[in-house]
Amino acid sequence: MLMKHKPKVTAHGRGFSLIEVMVAVVIICIGLLGIAKLQAMSLSNSTLSRQRAIAAIQAASLASSMHSNRNFWGAQASLGLEIVIAANGTVSVPLPNPAPANFQATLAADIALFKPFPPPQGPCVGNLSAVAACPNNLGQDLAAFDVARWYSVAVANLLPNAQADIYCKPVGVTTLAPASFPTTINWTEKSVAANTQQATTESTQAVQCNAVANASSATECPSLTLYVEP
Repeated sequence: MLMKHKPKVTAHGRGFSLIEVMVAVVIICIGLLGIAKLQAMSLSNSTLSRQRAIAAIQAASLASSMHSNRNFWGAQASLGLEIVIAANGTVSVPLPNPAPANFQATLAADIALFKPFPPPQGPCVGNLSAVAACPNNLGQDLAAFDVARWYSVAVANLLPNAQADIYCKPVGVTTLAPASFPTTINWTEKSVAANTQQATTESTQAVQCNAVANASSATECPSLTLYVEP
């Protein structure tokens, strides 16, 4: 009687088990999730870079407007001038005290005027002088018009929760130093966190940024300052 021997099946000939397939699928999914996270972080960083470039460009734009109106901006060096524009468009002129006559009112009115762009009124510079030709204080009206258009049309529309602070420190009569206007722009950023700890830190910073005026941090409340000599 002949005995039939069954062929031995080696380990190389068994193929993949279900557990091995599941492990491979898990590894592939983890890799795909990592790639998706890297893509999201790349897009977020591109957005942040674009916003910071916009802030630098807009600060330089206001500097050009100051250079074209030296009669007004240069005259502010004796008493000092500070213009603060909040994220909601509210204007305050804390320095000098009292502020130049009608300047704050003109600036606030021009900002309100530019909210529907292009503005419905004109052609005079300055909303409080909306006639065919500005009767007086052309330099002051032009300065208010430039700041209002700069903030309303560009800064507020391109940067989230944008705030602006234009400050000229008073220069003494005997001081030979030129007048300097540090122009500061603050806004908020929302970046993609790399891990849970960073996400928690950014959430805390975001709350502090919204609660404290002109707060700044590396990730949530960036600030750009340009020193301008009109």
